[in-house]
Amino acid sequence: GKIRVLLVDDNELTLRTMSLALQLNEVSNIAVNDPAEALECYRQSRDMILMTDYRMPKMNGLELIRQVRKLNSEALCIIYSGYPDYIDENEISRSGVRFFTKPLNIESLINYIANNAKKEKKDV
Repeated sequence: GKIRVLLVDDNELTLRTMSLALQLNEVSNIAVNDPAEALECYRQSRDMILMTDYRMPKMNGLELIRQVRKLNSEALCIIYSGYPDYIDENEISRSGVRFFTKPLNIESLINYIANNAKKEKKDV
């Protein structure tokens, strides 16, 4: 199948910028600004790559990832933050989540997505 990213950020501008950056690199994506809505989207289509901001109201990125992993334990998840000091990176890497800091390096992000999405396809 085609690589699809579910992009989650409560900041509308960041969301649009990143959605466009992914599109320009031929990565199709669904962009939502609410974690609860993201979870609903994921329920409909469980083969998406989840990419989420860490700091959001109501539910932070790690919490969202936990919920998504209940639906698909193999889900490929990426989390990013402009405030790395607040984040326990050990907890993140233990849960098999890739962490990026903002501002994002789009090139390394795209490479990560391409390399890891391929891995998942080989197993099928």
